[in-house]
Amino acid sequence: MAYLPGVGGRHAGGRLRYSSAPHPHGPTRLSTRTRSPHTKAVNYHEESDVARFWRLWTGNAHCRNVVTSSPKDSLFRKPKELEKKLVQLRRVLPAKELDIPMICARDPRILELSTREVVAAFVRVRFALGDPPLCCNVCTMLTLGPSLLLCDAAELRTQAWKVVESVGDVESARTLLESNPMSLMSDGEEYAGGSRGKQYNRAVVYQ
Repeated sequence: MAYLPGVGGRHAGGRLRYSSAPHPHGPTRLSTRTRSPHTKAVNYHEESDVARFWRLWTGNAHCRNVVTSSPKDSLFRKPKELEKKLVQLRRVLPAKELDIPMICARDPRILELSTREVVAAFVRVRFALGDPPLCCNVCTMLTLGPSLLLCDAAELRTQAWKVVESVGDVESARTLLESNPMSLMSDGEEYAGGSRGKQYNRAVVYQ
């Protein structure tokens, strides 16, 4: 029943009066069919990223090995929890610039971090490598080398400046770092260890 404006409350001695006629504008609660186009677009992109994540995850031997080698109660054995974490990361990171499904498939350890830890790591890396005078495209670098999120930001900046010194100018160093961010990492820091980490990151291609 719809409330008649000006009839209830103070205008009716404190008693609310209702009409049995349907409200001219329909029910006040939005059904799934009346969501805004923006909401539909957000849901579509989230579902698309979830589907793409599973294509990457199931299509790579490395990810399958992560599952089979993990304990029975591991996050990696809980598909719904993995999807939930992926969606959470999409909502707190710049999803239009970062390839979240690719990042999670390239270094599954990131899925084990809390959302707050991932955001904090992203901010640290952005300040270390994205601030002047380096001004690197951090989103591109993290998509190619998501393991940077697990590194010490100060050490990353130190390594980046070593690259600048070796090539002679910031612009050339920036181009090099954006195309090969894993060059900032020592073998011991790479996922899967040493050269295997580099090989895996090259093997996971865009799908």
